[in-house]
Amino acid sequence: MMTLPYAEPYKIKMTEAIRTSTREEREAWIREARYNLFKLRSDQVTIDLLTDSGTGSMSDRQWAAMMTGDESYAGASSYFRLKTTVAELFGMPWFLPTHQGRAAENVIFSALLKEGDIVPGNSHFDTTKGHIEFRRCHAVDCTIDAAADTQLELPFKGEMDLAKLEKVLAENPREKIPCVVLTVTNNTAGGQPVSMRNIRETAELCRRYGVPLLMDSARFAENAYFIKTREEGYASKTIKEIVREIYTYADIMTISAKKDGVVNMGGFVAMRSEELYKRAMTFSIMFEGYVTYGGMSGRDMDALAVGLDENTEFEQLDARIRQMLQEVSAALEKRIAQFGLDSKIQQIAKMTQNTSVREWKRAVKDTLGIDILDDYYSGELYEQAIQRWIAENVAYIKSLPTETLGNMRQIILDGYLNGRPIRDIQKDIQSEYGTSKRHAQLLARDQLATLNAQITKMQQTDAGCKKYRWSTSHDSRVRPCHAALNGKTFDWNDPPEMWYDTKAGRVYTGRKCHPGEDYCCRCVAIPVFDYDGVNIPMK
Repeated sequence: MMTLPYAEPYKIKMTEAIRTSTREEREAWIREARYNLFKLRSDQVTIDLLTDSGTGSMSDRQWAAMMTGDESYAGASSYFRLKTTVAELFGMPWFLPTHQGRAAENVIFSALLKEGDIVPGNSHFDTTKGHIEFRRCHAVDCTIDAAADTQLELPFKGEMDLAKLEKVLAENPREKIPCVVLTVTNNTAGGQPVSMRNIRETAELCRRYGVPLLMDSARFAENAYFIKTREEGYASKTIKEIVREIYTYADIMTISAKKDGVVNMGGFVAMRSEELYKRAMTFSIMFEGYVTYGGMSGRDMDALAVGLDENTEFEQLDARIRQMLQEVSAALEKRIAQFGLDSKIQQIAKMTQNTSVREWKRAVKDTLGIDILDDYYSGELYEQAIQRWIAENVAYIKSLPTETLGNMRQIILDGYLNGRPIRDIQKDIQSEYGTSKRHAQLLARDQLATLNAQITKMQQTDAGCKKYRWSTSHDSRVRPCHAALNGKTFDWNDPPEMWYDTKAGRVYTGRKCHPGEDYCCRCVAIPVFDYDGVNIPMK
């Protein structure tokens, strides 16, 4: 059955010319701006990575809606169309339009906060924190510690630390905490998503203490996308179904609609409480405009109503999220072809395989007194594993920023090929890029450790070893999680779950690993032979 190549789920009906400047022009403009890039004019910037706020292209349906906008001061039909969309999508019956997200924060915090209040949250966005502290209140960060670890990969890295949050709730009077803020996705932590489980548990904790949950929702649709693609039990649900569930746990929401609403301007605050709505109305009229437009034109409200509907469809989100990665990958593939990347990684993989076979041969000889065939472990099954690892690492290197490819490639790849020690390669990376020791170690060691772990698993399971004994390197650098596993026996089909310690207690990552598979892991798997079931190719 033929598989069609990927195509964007939309037609492009309009383009905008972009002038490409020269390097000399850019250097002059940056000097004139005194190196403050915020002072550059838009026509001086070819590719603008400052923000995605208001920069998306609206659809034909959105442009058509702009033509039917009702600009009436009160009772505009555009207002009611947006109100209906908000109620259907988020389940919030009361809402106030604002001209942007920070305006929504200004309205709701004016109604909620008083001097001395405490507002816990998962890494407050800068305008959120500004509105809180401007009112002489305290914004308390309750994000999980893992969010600060740039080398740690987690599917949901922007989550609320429930232990931290409960500590704040338990140690302060209820009247001092007007709300808890949960940002989805977590912008300040690098746009990291929050799982549905964490949203649910945060809401349950808030309700236990009688505190409203306010959800900062600028990228709510992206968060729903990551829940669908990463969290168990949500793969078959639509984005709209996931969004509706998310907001069953929220009492209040603010949104900068320029992001996931894909409009040029606009935002709103919505809530379940009519009493809070009536308090917020006063501030909306004072700061924004009348309650049925709140700083937005009718046409913009209509465009937003359509945008919220369109951009909570999986195909649209999938195209947006993958678009840039595909473009960069294609550009880099052409650029790095000249370096013979595939062949170099092939050589590295073969070296690692040969080393692994020698170690395995020695283990079998010492344990069982059997000499094994080297050639067996160069067969089709092992070749497939090697090729899979090569493909993954080619893709990994393609994902590096363009400017790092040249020297980084030479340092790492040529270093391995020439047999240079890891510590020397690490020092070269640090010297060239000013990176941290830990990051250099990751780049120099992690991928080869992963390959070695994969080959080890194949060798042992192929020989009939169903279990292994975890063995660390027995030095001070062994992480506590791995030290606790040392000497324990595990099944190759059931790897142990990894964890790390925080001040609030042990946190399980959900990531299961065999020895060598965890980040920069130096542990090894000692085979546990079943003498009746052993199946080793002998000389």
